[in-house]
Amino acid sequence: MLNKNIIFTIAIGFLLFGTCNAVLKTWVGALGALFGLPLNWLPVGLPGILDDVVISGVQSAISNSTSSINSLALGLENALDKTNLTVSGVFYVTQAVTVNRSGNLIAVDSGLITFATLNIHGGNVSVLGHYTFKGPVVMSNLASLDVVNKILTLDTLSSTSSIVNINNGSTLFTDQWQMTNSLLFNERSTIVLTTPKTSGVLTTLSSHSVMYFEFSYFSAFYHDVLLQNTSAISCFSSSLHLSNMTINLYNTTYMDMTISQLTMEKTNYYLRDNTNFSLYDSMALFNASNMYLHENSKVYCVNSNITLLNAPDGFYSYDNSQIFVTGAEGMVFTHGKHYMLNSSSYLMNETSKLVVIGELIMQDSSYLESNKSNIIINGKVSMSNNGRVKLGVSSILYVNGTLQLNDKSNIVATGSYIVCNGKANMLINGGLSATLSAIVVNGSMTSNGENKIYGSTVLVFGEFLSSGDNTYTLTNITTGGNAVFDQSFTGSYSFITVNQGDLIIKKGSQFKCTQCRIVIENGNFVYDANSTINLYNTSLTNVNGEVASIGSIILYKGSTISNSGTFNLSSDILKSNDVTEQIIFYNSGQFSTDSISKLEIPISNNGAVNIQNNSDIYFTEYNQYSGSLSVSHGAKLSSNKTFVIKNGVVQGNGTINGNVQSSGNLGSQQFNIDKMNLNGTLTQNGNITINIVTLDDFSQFNISDLAKFGGVLNININSDLHTNDQKNLTVMNYMKSEGLFDSINIRTFNPSTGEKSTTGKCSYNVNQSEKSLSVLVSSCDTGNKKLSTGAIAGIVVGIVVAAVIIGTVIHYRNRIRLKINSSQKLVKLKSMVSQK
Repeated sequence: MLNKNIIFTIAIGFLLFGTCNAVLKTWVGALGALFGLPLNWLPVGLPGILDDVVISGVQSAISNSTSSINSLALGLENALDKTNLTVSGVFYVTQAVTVNRSGNLIAVDSGLITFATLNIHGGNVSVLGHYTFKGPVVMSNLASLDVVNKILTLDTLSSTSSIVNINNGSTLFTDQWQMTNSLLFNERSTIVLTTPKTSGVLTTLSSHSVMYFEFSYFSAFYHDVLLQNTSAISCFSSSLHLSNMTINLYNTTYMDMTISQLTMEKTNYYLRDNTNFSLYDSMALFNASNMYLHENSKVYCVNSNITLLNAPDGFYSYDNSQIFVTGAEGMVFTHGKHYMLNSSSYLMNETSKLVVIGELIMQDSSYLESNKSNIIINGKVSMSNNGRVKLGVSSILYVNGTLQLNDKSNIVATGSYIVCNGKANMLINGGLSATLSAIVVNGSMTSNGENKIYGSTVLVFGEFLSSGDNTYTLTNITTGGNAVFDQSFTGSYSFITVNQGDLIIKKGSQFKCTQCRIVIENGNFVYDANSTINLYNTSLTNVNGEVASIGSIILYKGSTISNSGTFNLSSDILKSNDVTEQIIFYNSGQFSTDSISKLEIPISNNGAVNIQNNSDIYFTEYNQYSGSLSVSHGAKLSSNKTFVIKNGVVQGNGTINGNVQSSGNLGSQQFNIDKMNLNGTLTQNGNITINIVTLDDFSQFNISDLAKFGGVLNININSDLHTNDQKNLTVMNYMKSEGLFDSINIRTFNPSTGEKSTTGKCSYNVNQSEKSLSVLVSSCDTGNKKLSTGAIAGIVVGIVVAAVIIGTVIHYRNRIRLKINSSQKLVKLKSMVSQK
C-alpha cells in the first residue's frame, strides 16, 4: 500500500512539475489512447512546450485537444510497422515535426498545426479535415502527403522523391512549393499559390517530379515557377489559373493538359531545352501574357486551342523549337506578334488553324507547314532569310494585309488556296511554287524570285509583278488588275486572260508559251522594247482589249494571232524557220503600227489596219476581206506578194511597195484627200474614189508600173469649187495602163454636211491618157448645171497623139484609117457618162 502511494505521489509530481524543464517524452500508451493523458508518456506527464516528443513502434495516438510541444518525431526511419498520430484541433510545435518512414500523421476535422518545419521523411501525412499547416513542409525519402475531400493551407511545400495527393474535392493553399517528386490532384481538388510577388518566392519541380491534376483547380499568383530535370505538370479535366508569374520549363520537362483549361494573365511562359507543352481537347488562354519556345522545345496542340490576347511581346519560337497543331478544334490564335525564328517550325494538320491578328514574323530558315488546315493572318506577314511556308492539300493561306517574302523565302502550295487582300511582296529571290492550287490576289503581288505554278488558277485583281524566273504549266492566269512579268516567263498548256487590267512583259524579258491560250478581254497586253514573245502552238486572241507590241513575237508551229480589239505593233511578228504550214494573223479590230516592223505571217483583215506617220512595215502577205487599210503621211508598207483587197477600203497618204489587186475601194469614202504612191502594178476591179476639195487639194494616186482599170470610178467634187479658167487636175499617174472603167460617177458634195448632189456650178471632163488620168474643170458660173452627157466631155485617150493625127487627117484619111485598124485602134476615143 505504501509503494502504491509513493508511485502515485511521484506521478502527481511529474504531472505538476514535469513541464518546467525540457524533457524527452516517449509514447507508452495503448493503441488509440489519448495524447493528452499523462500516463501515456514516459516520463509520466503531459508533454509541454519545451518537450521533445517521440512516438514509435506499433502505436496509435489521438490528439483531440490543444497541444503545445517543442518537437515531434513520429515513427522510425527504417521500421515497417506503422505509427499513427491523429490530430484534431490545434497542435503547436515550436520546432520541427518529423514523420519518418513508419510514421503516419492524420489531421481530421478542422484545425491548425504550427511548426518550424514539417519534415515528412519517408512517412505519410493525411489531411481529412480543413487544416492549416503553419510553416514549411519538407518531403523526402518517398514520403507522401494526402488531402482527401478537405482543405489544406500551407506556407511552403518542398518535396523530394515523394508524392502529394490532393483528392476528392480537396483544396491545397500554399505560398510556394519545391518538388522533385509527384503531386497528384484529383476529383475536383484545388491548389492555390498566393504569396505576394514582393516575397520573391520560387516554386520548383525537379528530378522527375510530377504534379498531377485530375478534376481539379490550380491557381497561382505572383510566383516564379521552375520545372527542371524531367519534372512535369499533368492535368486531366482540370483548370489552371496563373497570374503575374514567370514559368520556366528546363531539361526535358513537360506540361500536358487533357480536357483541361489553362489561363495565364500577365505571365511569361518559357519552354527551354527539349521541354514539351501538350494540349489534348483543351484550351490555353494567355491574356496580356507572352509565350517563348527555345532549344528544341515542342508544343503539341490536339483538338485544342492556344489563344494569346493582347500579348505585349507576343508568341516566340526559337532554336529548332516545334509546334504541332492537329484536329478540327486545333488552333493557335495570337493577338499581337507571332515570331518564328532560328529554324523553328510549325506543323498543322486536319483542319486546324493558325490565326494571327497582328504580325507573323518568320526568319532564319523557320518553317510553317499546313495540311488540310487554315492560316489566317489579319495583318502583316514578314518572311526573310529562307523562311518557308508549305501548304498541303485543302489548306488555305489568307492574308488580309501585307505578305512580305525576302532573302530566298518561299511559299510552296499543293492543292491549296492562297488569298491575299493586301500587298504580297516576294523580293530578293523570294518565290512561290503552287501545284493544283488557287491563288487570288485582291491587292498587289510582287515577286522577283522563282515562281513555279502547275495545274493552278491565278486571279489577280490588283497588280501582279513578277520579275524573276516564272514557269506556269496547265495554269489559268486571269488579271483584273495588272500582271507584269520581267526577266523570264515560261508557260505551257496554260490559259492567260487579261480582264480590265494589263498584262505587261517588261523590257528585255523572255516570254515563252507552249500549247497556251492568251486572251485579252478588256485590258491591255503590253510587251516592252527588246522583249521577245515566243509562242509554240499557242493562240493569242485580243477580244476587246489593247495589245502594245513594243517587243517581238516569234510564232512557232501551230500558233495563231487574232485581234478584235486594238493591236499596236511597234516591233516584229516573226515565225520560226521550221514552220511549214501557214500561220495567219486574223484582224477584225484595230491594227496599227508606228515604227519599222515586220510581219512574217499573212494577215487576214476584216477590221482596220492603220499604218501611222513615217512608219515602215513589211507584210509577208496581206489579204483584206472587209474593213480598211489606211496609210498615213510618210508611211510605207511593203510585200513581196500582191496586196489582195477583196473588199473594204484602201486609203491614206503613204506608199505601198508591191502589187495591188483590188476589188474593193481605193480612196477615202469620207471626202478625205488621198495621196498614195504605189510602187508596183494596180489591178482595179472594184471602185476608185477621187475627192476634189479645192483646185490645189485633191486625191492623187501614183502607180509606178501598169494600171489595169475596171470597175467604177467615183469622183466627188466640192460643190463650192469655182474657177474662171479651165483647170486640168491630174488625179492618177502610171507608167502605162490597160482597160477602161465600167462606169464613171461624178457627184458634188457639200463640205459642211457631206450631202451629195448631181448638180454643180462647173463642167467637168475626165481625161484618160497613156500615163495619167485627169479631171478638166471649166465653165464655172453661179448657176447649177445638171451633171449630164452634155456637160461632160468624157474621156480623151491619147489626146496629144490625136492632135498630131488631126493635122494630117484630111490628106491621109484613108491611110490613117487603115493604120488605125491595123494597129488595133492604138488610139481610141471614148466618151462615157454615167449618172446616178
